[in-house]
Amino acid sequence: MGALFLNYKLLAGGTDVYDRLLGGAARTLGGGYGRQDRPPRFPSESGAVFVSGRRIAYLRWPGKGDPLVLLHGVGDTAWIWARVAGALAGEREVVALTTPGHGESGPAPPVWALAPVAEALASAARQLVGDRFHLGGHSLGGKLALYLAAVTPECVSSLTLADPVAPAGFNPLLSTFPRLVESAFAGERRPFATDEEFYARGRARFYLPHGDALDRVIWESKFERVPSGGRRVRLSEEDFRAILAGPIREDIRPLLEARPIEAPVLLLRPTFSLSFWPGEFVALEGIVNFRSLRVSGDHAFINSNPVATEHALRSFL
Repeated sequence: MGALFLNYKLLAGGTDVYDRLLGGAARTLGGGYGRQDRPPRFPSESGAVFVSGRRIAYLRWPGKGDPLVLLHGVGDTAWIWARVAGALAGEREVVALTTPGHGESGPAPPVWALAPVAEALASAARQLVGDRFHLGGHSLGGKLALYLAAVTPECVSSLTLADPVAPAGFNPLLSTFPRLVESAFAGERRPFATDEEFYARGRARFYLPHGDALDRVIWESKFERVPSGGRRVRLSEEDFRAILAGPIREDIRPLLEARPIEAPVLLLRPTFSLSFWPGEFVALEGIVNFRSLRVSGDHAFINSNPVATEHALRSFL
């Protein structure tokens, strides 16, 4: 089903049509799409830590339990996790990090690879919550989290992967037709001349179904003002291309074979997953404490279906 919608987007061209179709399908078939049980809880603290002089922005929700650190995907920021983080806060401290090159974090490392980015995020997490924490990641953030759990097992109490980029990278279809991946970002890689145009595009995005103040912040956090008064995406074209060519394609299966994950692992995959190729997660199935769970919704279900995501995490952690 995910492949069908991805191919439709490429053939149909316009992101408006794609957003309407996927949003409508998610509402019809996706169960809790667009639902939330309570008003969103904004973070109590936002700021930045520095790793080797590089700024890494974060959001923090207070709590007393074992801390949870959350990582986001390509083009997003820490704000994409805000609904889930706010729901879990209180019973545990939650910190969401913004990856270098994104949002209010500083520039990415000269070479965009899993190792330097993951190590920088791990260092930031240790500064903020200490040497032991639960770890979760969405999309590329899931692959970064998986890498971290393999190379720093002493830090990771548990690992949650929310529709992550697969350990082997692109599946055969996406490797053959990389424009399928590029097209998924077309609606938010463009500049916007006016705020009216900018907010209209944000309201149309299928992964922002709530239309509230938090959805607005999630959308705004991806962009920066330009001198003309318009907006442009913060993730540069150079970094975007480097991510697609580097960490997304990087095959970490040899690492997982050499250093099997020791922590319990929860794999969350939505109805309309971008990882639709059979066997993409075989490398994880040998983990002793491995669980896989389907969640209703689209790839960005951590924001579009926060209730199901929260329940899954609460039962796992």
